[in-house]
Amino acid sequence: MYLITLIACLFSTSAFAELQFKPRADAKPVAYEANGNPIYKLADLDDVPSPMVFQGTKSVEGEFPEVGFLGFCTATAVGPRVIYTAAHCVSNGQKVNWKMRKNNVSYSGTCSKHSEYNDNTVFNDYAFCVLNETLPSDTVFASFNISANPLNGDKMLVNGYGKPQLGTHYYGDAEITGIQQQDLVTCKGARLGGGDSGGSLFAWTIDRSNPSKHIINGTNSRASSSCSYFNSTSHPNFISWARPFANNRSLEICGVNKDCNVPTPPIDPNKCKDERSIVTWITKELGIANDQLKLCLSKP
Repeated sequence: MYLITLIACLFSTSAFAELQFKPRADAKPVAYEANGNPIYKLADLDDVPSPMVFQGTKSVEGEFPEVGFLGFCTATAVGPRVIYTAAHCVSNGQKVNWKMRKNNVSYSGTCSKHSEYNDNTVFNDYAFCVLNETLPSDTVFASFNISANPLNGDKMLVNGYGKPQLGTHYYGDAEITGIQQQDLVTCKGARLGGGDSGGSLFAWTIDRSNPSKHIINGTNSRASSSCSYFNSTSHPNFISWARPFANNRSLEICGVNKDCNVPTPPIDPNKCKDERSIVTWITKELGIANDQLKLCLSKP
C-alpha cells in the first residue's frame, strides 16, 4: 500500500512539475515571462524526472553524427576545424575537449564567444571553438542558414546532452510559439534542460543521420518552466560577428563563409493550406480575366 501511495505521489501533477524544472539553489533568473515565470540559463537548471531533451527520444548510433559532448554542454561541427556552442558554456581562450558522436573521438580546441555576449540577459549567446586538428575527411557538417527566418508554428528539431543523464544525447520536435528580440521561443513539444546548452536548433527534418539535412536556426540558450529560448542565428548580431571570425582566421564555417550545399528543407504541403488555395483560385481567375481581356481587345 505504501509503495502504491509513493508511486501515485511521484506521478501527481504537483510533484512532477516540481521535479520537471528545478533551478540550482544559487541560480538567478536572467529575465521573466509575461506571466511572471522566471527564465534561467540552461546551465543553471538542475534535476529533472527524465532525460533532457525533456519529452524527447534517445538518439541511436548513426544519428546526429556531427554533434558532440562539450564538458557540461552540447556543440555541433560546422566546419573542418570549427564547432559551435553557446557563449555561456565557455570563456574566451578556454581550452576544451569535445567528443563527437560520429566516431566517439575527443578533439581539443580553444573557444571564443561573441564579443558582445551579455551574461545578464544572455543575449549574443554564440561561441565558436577552433579545434587543434582537422576532423576526418568524411565528416559531414551542419550548416547555418543565416537568411532563414523561422515563423510561428514552424516545427523544429531540438537536441542536446542534458540532465539527468548528462552526456546522453536526446532529441525531440518543438513548435515555435514566439519570436522575441534575438530569441526563437518554443512552448510546445520537447523542452531544454541543463546540459542541452550550446546545442543547435535545427530546421525540421526526419533525417537524423545526415548532417547535410541539419540546418542551424538557433542556439540552445535558456528555459523557463514552460518554454525554451534559442538565440537566432539569422540575427544581424550573429552574422556580423561570425563572418569576420571565420575570414580573419582563414576558417571554413558552413553557411557563414562556405557553401556546404545544404539543401533547402522541403515545404510541408499542409502548411498554409488555406492561403495556398486562395492564391491558386486568384491565379486561375486572373488567367480567365486575362483571356477575356485579350479577346475583347482583338475585336474591331
